[in-house]
Amino acid sequence: MARVCEICKKGVLSGRHVRHKASGNWQLKAQRKVRKIRPNLRNLHVFTEVGTPENIKVCMKCYKRIRS
Repeated sequence: MARVCEICKKGVLSGRHVRHKASGNWQLKAQRKVRKIRPNLRNLHVFTEVGTPENIKVCMKCYKRIRS
């Protein structure tokens, strides 16, 4: 399960990049590309309920919530 936050399950989304030309006629459609929007993940060293250390991947929103 790469690129997924293990706390909130935030993962990769798909979006579109639309390129509108600065000048010219609108005879042709604007160019579109599909792109991936990836979450900002960090490795976090936590201790489980048993007391063993474990590395988990968390997004920055969850990381800030845990660290504060």
